[in-house]
Amino acid sequence: MSQHDFDISTGDANTGLTFRQQVNAALQALASMNSGAGDPAITYPYQFKFNTSESPVGFYIRKGDNSAWVKCGYIDATTGKLMLDAAQIANTPSGNISATDVQAAINELDSEKVAKAGDTMTGNLIINKASPVIGLKPTDSSRPYLYIYDSAEKVRADVRYDESGEYVALVKRDATANMHASIRIKEASNTEDCYVITKAGGTTEYRIFHEGNMPVYRRQISGCIGGSSSISIDPSSYKRRQSVRIRVPAYKQLILKRCSFQLSNGAFRLRLVISSEVWRSSSYWGEEVPNTTIYDNSGNSSDYIALINIDIVNTDTLNTYAAAVYDGWWFDLAIE
Repeated sequence: MSQHDFDISTGDANTGLTFRQQVNAALQALASMNSGAGDPAITYPYQFKFNTSESPVGFYIRKGDNSAWVKCGYIDATTGKLMLDAAQIANTPSGNISATDVQAAINELDSEKVAKAGDTMTGNLIINKASPVIGLKPTDSSRPYLYIYDSAEKVRADVRYDESGEYVALVKRDATANMHASIRIKEASNTEDCYVITKAGGTTEYRIFHEGNMPVYRRQISGCIGGSSSISIDPSSYKRRQSVRIRVPAYKQLILKRCSFQLSNGAFRLRLVISSEVWRSSSYWGEEVPNTTIYDNSGNSSDYIALINIDIVNTDTLNTYAAAVYDGWWFDLAIE
């Protein structure tokens, strides 16, 4: 490594030996690209120089007007390769990139990109293509969220998906970003073929049914003794006069809402039996509003077919009484 002023004067070489030494020194400086710890004593336009005082060794070119050195790169200490400085490589501005050199273009791109690990955008994101897709895919068992912010950067709404697959929720938040209200949409049992909307903070459910699959959630049962003559009922006994089967969907209850009835004797009572007695009237005639659960299927994942038996009970322990052919009843049932 050496440097030379490339000016062999008479002061440098008065004899053949010294002249040869000066020529060799100049050639060695050329061969080593003027490498050294400082600047050559005399500089020339477009002269190369390697500055060995830098780590890694810097590569310079003298400006065309010989006014200054321009660093163009460095020597990689491991590979020995010349690594060019991106700031010295020209870039033609195009599109939204205005930089005129490669390094500035890289910096400009870096300032405008959205970081893969998470970032904030100040403009709109528009995907202009056929069948665009935006996906939220958690890498663990946590639920994904889609947040909507207000101008104060408060979360005012979000859309979330329960990882268990039970529901999708639309949540509204108040000014302090606390949950204010939500609608949860979950798929109901296959027998119902509908979707369920649940209000926030409660258990009230609303159902959206597929067209043609709206189930009847109110049931009415009516009947009478009928026939051409009355029937006798022994003391402390009963006569079964009607049986009806009703499907109770999974996770639902069968509720007796209201009933009206007329029996011909004060000792008679009307009762409903599902395996065992589930309701009995308080009188032999009138209208009652029991609003009571007569079958609870809320803890089961499958439907249940309930067999409801309607009996007339003689509560008298001594006497036999006759039920008239016109004795009758009406029940209003609900599935909730």
